[in-house]
Amino acid sequence: MNAVRQRCRPKHQVLVLKCYPRHQKNNVEVKPNSSELSYLLYYASTRRSKLQKVGDFLDKRTTSDVWKGRIGHVQVTLHILKALIDKTPRDLPLYAPAVLRIFRTILKSDDVTMIQETISAFETFCAHQDPAVLAADQDYIRQYEEIVQLYSSFASKDTPVQTKAAKSVPVLIRYRKAGLAALKAVAGSESLQSETSRQLAIIVPPILENIYGDSGRHLSLLEHREEEKVEFEKELAVRRRQSVSTVRTAETAEGDAIAASGTIEAADKLAEQETGVIALQALRTIFSQVPRGQLRLAVNEVLRFMAARVKPAEHFPSAGGSHLQTGSWPCTLFRMLCGWAPVQDRYIIMITTMEALVQAPVVEHDLEKQFVLAVIIGWLLSSDINFIGLSVMDVLVGLMQRILLLLQLGGHWTISEDEKTPDVVTETVQSVSPARIQLLNQLKRCIGSLAVHIYYSDQISDMIGALLIRLKPSPTPNPAAAASAIENPAATASTLASSASQVDPPRSDGFFSFDTARIAALDSVRAILAARPDTPSRSPVAINTWDGTQWLLRDNTWDVRVAYVDALLTWTMTELRPSALSVPDDHHPRTEKSTLARRAVSNASQRERSPRRGGPFLPLLHLAIFEQALTHASSAPDILLLHLLLVRLVQKLGANAASHGLPMIYRLAAEITPALPVPVQMNLAALVLGYLWALSVYFAFDAAPLGRAIARTVAARINAGAWLPGLKLPPLDISGVRARAADAPPAYPADMVLAPLELPARQALVDKIAAGYAAALSSPPSSPPSSPSRTFSNSYLPTTTRPLPQRVRDALLGEWSREAVVAATSSGGRDGSRSGSLSGSPTATVGTGRHLAAPPTALAENGLRSRPASGIGIAVSGGMSSTGRSEGAVRVGDLVRVLGGAALSPEEVEGGSEESLVTFDSASASEEDGPDTEPTPTAENPRPLTARSLQALQDQADIPPVPPLPLVGGSGGLSP
Repeated sequence: MNAVRQRCRPKHQVLVLKCYPRHQKNNVEVKPNSSELSYLLYYASTRRSKLQKVGDFLDKRTTSDVWKGRIGHVQVTLHILKALIDKTPRDLPLYAPAVLRIFRTILKSDDVTMIQETISAFETFCAHQDPAVLAADQDYIRQYEEIVQLYSSFASKDTPVQTKAAKSVPVLIRYRKAGLAALKAVAGSESLQSETSRQLAIIVPPILENIYGDSGRHLSLLEHREEEKVEFEKELAVRRRQSVSTVRTAETAEGDAIAASGTIEAADKLAEQETGVIALQALRTIFSQVPRGQLRLAVNEVLRFMAARVKPAEHFPSAGGSHLQTGSWPCTLFRMLCGWAPVQDRYIIMITTMEALVQAPVVEHDLEKQFVLAVIIGWLLSSDINFIGLSVMDVLVGLMQRILLLLQLGGHWTISEDEKTPDVVTETVQSVSPARIQLLNQLKRCIGSLAVHIYYSDQISDMIGALLIRLKPSPTPNPAAAASAIENPAATASTLASSASQVDPPRSDGFFSFDTARIAALDSVRAILAARPDTPSRSPVAINTWDGTQWLLRDNTWDVRVAYVDALLTWTMTELRPSALSVPDDHHPRTEKSTLARRAVSNASQRERSPRRGGPFLPLLHLAIFEQALTHASSAPDILLLHLLLVRLVQKLGANAASHGLPMIYRLAAEITPALPVPVQMNLAALVLGYLWALSVYFAFDAAPLGRAIARTVAARINAGAWLPGLKLPPLDISGVRARAADAPPAYPADMVLAPLELPARQALVDKIAAGYAAALSSPPSSPPSSPSRTFSNSYLPTTTRPLPQRVRDALLGEWSREAVVAATSSGGRDGSRSGSLSGSPTATVGTGRHLAAPPTALAENGLRSRPASGIGIAVSGGMSSTGRSEGAVRVGDLVRVLGGAALSPEEVEGGSEESLVTFDSASASEEDGPDTEPTPTAENPRPLTARSLQALQDQADIPPVPPLPLVGGSGGLSP
C-alpha cells in the first residue's frame, strides 16, 4: 500500500520525503540525507514551477510535524528551507509566502527548542530577501511583520512570552536569545529599508530592554564581553583549520568556569550577560549599516525608549552640579551609538536629539523627560566626539528658544520671521518648579558645551554675537542708541522685551521675566568663553562684539549687573592677548607681506576686524561706570563690582583703558561734595583712590614717591574707618562680590565727618603712567637665530623702547564729561576710537579707513621690521601716511632693494593703495622711534639677507606688480 501511495505522489513530494532520515532518538540534531537533498535542490532549481509546490508541501508537512511534536522532522524541514534559499536566492519571492507560513507555524508552537531551530533559516531568509518585493506586496508585508513581531515578543524582557505552563528563568533566557538573534538578522537585512519606521518600532525597544542597566558600567561590561566573544570566534575559526590529530573531535565550546563552579544565580547572571551581548550586537548592526534617513528613525526610537524608561533621579543624581556623571547609562549608550555610526553621519544623532527637545511640549509633567534629553546633548557636546557637519548656530538658537519657552516669554530668539520655529505647546504656570530650574541650568550648560569643539574659525564670535545682539538697543552699531540706553536702562529693557514679544506674564513669579532671560544669556556667554579651547584655528572675540551692551551695567536688577560683569571679565581673561596692552601708533611701518603670510589671512579673519581702530565700547563703558557709581553710590556691592571691573580693565588693557578711566575718575572725584551722605562720600572716595592705587601697581610706580603717597592716603582712610570694607588689591573676585551683597550694610556714626579727598597732581600721575608704559613695552634687540655664542653675556646694542603716544597723554590730561563722550562716540571721532583697537586677536589693531592690519606673524616673516620685535609682541597696524599722498603698487625691484637694506627716497616709494594691507613710511617711523631706534641700513652698509628674507623675496618675485588704483585727492603719487 505504501509503495502504491509513493507512486501516486508527485515527484517533488517524493524527493522531499526522501530527505527525511529515519529518526534516531540518541541524535540531538537531525539533518536531511545529503544525497537526496542535493538532488532535490537540483530538481527545484532547474524547474522554477516546482519551487512554489515544494514550499507549499513543506508548509503542509510542518503543520503536521508541529502538531505531533516531531522536533527532528521540523529540524530537517528547516535545513531544507535554508539549503533551498541558498541555492535559489533570486527565486525566493516565488515561495517566500510558504516560508513565512512555516515560520509562523513553528513560532506559534510555544516550543523553545523548535523556535531556536528557526534562527539559522530565518537569518538566511533575511539575508536574501528583496526589499523591492517586500514593498510591493501588502499581504506579504503583513505576514513578514507578524513574524518579526513574534520574535520581538520572545526577545522582550519587560513583557516575557506568555505560555500555558510556568517557565523557569533559563527557559525564558532561551526565548530571549532566540528572539534577539532573529532581530539581529532583521537589523542586518536590506528589508529594513522598506517600512523602516514600523520595523524599527518593533525591534528597537526589546533590544534596549535587554541592555538596560542602572549605570554605564553595565554597557561597558557588555562591550567587553562582546570583544571577548569576537576573539573567541576568531580562535575557533583557526582551530577548525588544524589537523584532526591536534584537536578534539567535539567542537562544542567549553563552558564558562565561573558558571560551572558558581551558584545558580551566577549562572543566570552569566546567561543574562550573554543575552545582553546579542542585543548589543543587534543594536550595533542597526546603527553601523544604515543610511541617514534610517539612522534618524532609529535615534527617534531610542529617544522614545529613554522618555519612557529613564528617570533623572536614578541616572543623574548629581546633575544639579556643574559636572555631570559621564558613566550614566544614557550618556554611555549615546557614546556607543556615535561610535558605531559613520563619522560623516554622527551629526544626525545630535540633530535628532535636539529636535526632540525643541519640539517637546513645555508642560510640567514633561520637564523631566526634556531634562534627560538636555543632559545627553550637553554630554555629547562636551565629549571628545566630533560632529562633522553640525550646524552650531541652529543648535544655539534652538537652545535659546527653549530657554525663553521655559521662562514663558514667547520663545522667539531669532530676528528673522522666516527662522522662527513652529509654535510649541506650552503651559502657563504661576510659580517655578525645581524641575524647571534644573532644566534651565542644564540648557545653559549645553550652550557652554557647544563651544568645546571648533568647527570653523569664527564660531565663538558668532555664538556670542548671536546671544548679545538681542540684548543691544540696536541690532546695528549705533553709539547714539547705546549712550541713550545707558542714560535710561529701564526703558531700554522694556523696549527690548516688547520688540521680541517677551512680555512678562501677569501675576507670575519673578522667575518668569525678561530679567531672567538676560541673566541666562549672559551666563551662556560666560560659559562659552570659559569652555572654548585655546586653539590657533579659531578667531578671538573682538571687542566690538560688546558694543551696545554697556547699558547692562546699569540694569535695575542686581543679578543682571553681576552676570554682565562676570561675562565681561571672562572675556578679558580668555580673549585679550598681551598685545592689548600696547597703544596703536599714529604712524606705522609700511611693508609688504610675504605670500605665505598673505595666504594665512583668511576671509574669516578679515570679518572680525573693524574698519576703524576699535570702537565706542571703552568710552561708553566708562560712561556707564560713571553713571552707575553716582546712581548706586550708597550700595557697597555695586562699588565693589565697579572696582573689580576697573582694575581688570587696567590690568588687561593698560593705557588703553586708563586713557578713558583716569579722566572719568577725576571727574567722579569732583562730584564728591560734603553735602552728600557719609556712606556715599566714603564709597565714591574709596572707588577713586582704589583706581589710583591700581594704576600705581600695574604701571609699576607703587614704590615711587607718588605711589607711596597714594598708599599712605589709602592706609590713613582705612585706619580712620573711612574706607569701604572689601575694596582692596587684588580686588575681590565675582564670587566674593556676590557674597558681600548678602551682608548687611555697615553702620557709621551720625556725626562722622570725612576729610576732603586729596588727589595727586595729574601731570605727575600721567608722567608715571607714561614711564611705566614705556618700561613695560621695552625689549632688547633681537639676534639672528643662528648667531654664534658671545663672550659677554650682556648685549651692547641699544634697547628698543615704545613711548606713550602724545594723543594718549592728551587724553589722560583732558577733561571728561558725559556730553563729550557721547559726541565723540556718536560722530566716530578720532579721540573716541583711537585706543580701542583691542580685539585680543593675533592680528592686533585695525587700520584707519579701509586699511587692514597685518598680523604680527606676517611682519616677522618678511624681515622688513624697522626695529626689532618687542618683548611682548607689540602689534603693528596699517595707517594713512602723514603726508596724505595717494600711493600705488610696490614694484619687485624696489622690494629687492629694501630687502637688501637700501633705503628708498620719497620719490621712489610707491606705497600701498586704499586696498593695501600694510604701508611703510621710513621717515615717519624714524621720527617716531627717536634716538633709540637702530640706524636704517643704507646702500653702502646694507643689512644682510636672512634665509627668511630670501624666501620672502622668492615668493614676491613670482607675483606680477599690482596695477595702481586711481588717485583720490593729494598729489605727488607716481604711477608705475
